[in-house]
Amino acid sequence: MPEEAPAKPPASSLFMGTPEFALPSLSALVPSSLVRIHAVLTQPDRPRDRGMRRHPTPVKQAAERLGIPVFQPDKLKPDQLEPILERLPPLDFVFVVAYGKKIPRRLLEYPRFGCINLHPSLLPKYRGGAPMRRALFHGERETGVTTMYLDEGWDTGDLILQERIPIPDDMDYGELSAELARRGAELLLRTAREVLAGSAPRIPQDENKATHEPLLKPGEEWLDWSRPAEEVRNRIRGLSPEPAAHTRFRDESLKVLRASLIEASPSTEAEPGTVVESSKTAGLIVATGEGLLKLERVQPAGKRPMSALDFRNGRRVAVGEVFGGPA
Repeated sequence: MPEEAPAKPPASSLFMGTPEFALPSLSALVPSSLVRIHAVLTQPDRPRDRGMRRHPTPVKQAAERLGIPVFQPDKLKPDQLEPILERLPPLDFVFVVAYGKKIPRRLLEYPRFGCINLHPSLLPKYRGGAPMRRALFHGERETGVTTMYLDEGWDTGDLILQERIPIPDDMDYGELSAELARRGAELLLRTAREVLAGSAPRIPQDENKATHEPLLKPGEEWLDWSRPAEEVRNRIRGLSPEPAAHTRFRDESLKVLRASLIEASPSTEAEPGTVVESSKTAGLIVATGEGLLKLERVQPAGKRPMSALDFRNGRRVAVGEVFGGPA
């Protein structure tokens, strides 16, 4: 009998990522026989709480549990990057999932198969740092995940694979992020398989279809009740669970975590933000610039999240009271 061909060794790889979104991708790549993750690059530990204690990134915590060496350079400049590369074998891949900084040319050109990025949108639409939030803000019914070869631009590299994913009407940012992270991990592993097999496509992006969506700006978390009800609800979806949509009630900040549209809303002369119905049966219904919105879940300052009905009962919210913007 002819001898079987020896199995190919796994492709040597470096993984770059920072937030929870990157965890499913790291978890998918580590046990794969296709690649071997020799090290992880992630952002430095940052202060996060009132005590200003420094916390490791989710990717750092996961990598340490998996026994993978972790590097946390402040900047990807030669004096910090070269000592890291010298400690690694020649690389076939660099996988980048929500790392948080632009990748320099030195690293882009270093691995044999390039730097492969997972992006949570259907590029070239929704380039930038907040594609999932912006898709929800705009009321998109569909989004997706994309793998691409990184270049020196922001999300401008050639596309490899894409998968379209519907957005359910009641899905919020936390739920969408978890779904795209899971589906994206599967797509990244498939991408590595096709690149190694020589069957991966390389598709230039159509610049005429490109849109850019910036990170959340200060003040964008405050609800504008003068907007139509659907826009207000979409803003709530795109901000939940964190940092959450904010409004003011009785001179206190209130987070609005979930709301629903009142179908076929009757016309009202109430000013936007005004409570038009408050009862144990109907709940808490608020006027907007066009249509009515039912609050479903809220979080008062310093309290845990609660149903809007519990908030209404506890605060004895009355018809005619007003939710407003920042003081």
